Amino acid sequence: MQSSENGAAGPQDEDTDLATASALPPWVVRALAANGITRLSTMTTMTDQQLLALKGIGHESVRLIRAATKAAEERDGPEKNGISKSD
Repeated sequence: MQSSENGAAGPQDEDTDLATASALPPWVVRALAANGITRLSTMTTMTDQQLLALKGIGHESVRLIRAATKAAEERDGPEKNGISKSD
């Protein structure tokens, strides 16, 4: 299965933002996808409470999501993953 949300962006840049390319366990990726969330950049904009409101996402899932988004930020830089630092 190939996923392209806009079809025009370069595949290598876009693929690093995909949840499936992260260190998240498959069960977390499936739960997020079932809720329409496939990109780490989307997860970074959500609060823990918003994530917990999703079906299939619990406290352990949120902990894993936060660790994966932090790892992606360290790997790719904050701007690439939709995270802006304004301090």
